[in-house]
Amino acid sequence: MKKKLRKVFNLLLLFTKKLEKEKKMIQRLIVCPIIQNSENEILICKMPKDKGAYPGKWALPGGGVEPQEKMLDALKREIKEELGDELKITKISPFEFRDAVALKHFADKTKKEIYMIFLIFDCLAENKSITLNDEFESYAWVKIDELKNYDLNEQTKITFQNKNFL
Repeated sequence: MKKKLRKVFNLLLLFTKKLEKEKKMIQRLIVCPIIQNSENEILICKMPKDKGAYPGKWALPGGGVEPQEKMLDALKREIKEELGDELKITKISPFEFRDAVALKHFADKTKKEIYMIFLIFDCLAENKSITLNDEFESYAWVKIDELKNYDLNEQTKITFQNKNFL
């Protein structure tokens, strides 16, 4: 399984580099954890109103894969950076890979189109201890049947629909 994932990951990297040269569009490989706890709740985080690809919307945590970084290392780093050291993830498994184009809003009020390839993973959390960094303004542990009550970004909605959560 890991060998197959690595091959897909390497192909995605080559593809994004090719697109970047051709279109001059920002290209990003994004790792996203779907973090579920033992109470069958899903962690979602609210983006600030003035930055990100989906400002003011509720989303999955996650972020970009750095050059030379393995995708699982990137996933663990992003979880730690965005959600703190205390959250303990006990299981990680691939869920799906897909892509999208969005208009990203930057803190300096500029906007730029971005092509994102999402590497989405199911994650099981041992606890609910969260310490947010400044990338999000709040978070919530939400029962699956209550996710529909949140203003989710488009990509998070698609992910939850693909998981039959919505």
